Order: sequence, then C-alpha cells, then structure tokens
Amino acid sequence: MLATTEESAAACEQVNASTDEQLHAIGAVAEATETLTRLSEDLSMAVEQFKVYE
Repeated sequence: MLATTEESAAACEQVNASTDEQLHAIGAVAEATETLTRLSEDLSMAVEQFKVYE
C-alpha cells in the first residue's frame, strides 16, 4: 500500500511539473501574440502614410 501511495505521489508531482511547464509556455505565447499585435498596428500606421499614385 505504501508503494502505491508513493507512486501516486510521484505521478502527481510529474503532472504538476508538466502543468507548470504548459502554463509557462502559454504565457510566453500570449506575450508573443501581444507583441506581434502591437507591431502589426505600428506597421499599419506606417503604411497608411504612403500614397500610391498611378
């Protein structure tokens, strides 16, 4: 019974570590998305300054 409890505890620790890694990765993706959104908005404003004459 003790061995089963220890194995369960170890499995829980692994799941917890994996969850922490996933949360960190999601945070990094969210930050990158915000940065890309800002850069896209800046680029759009810069492009609006140019006019094409035919």
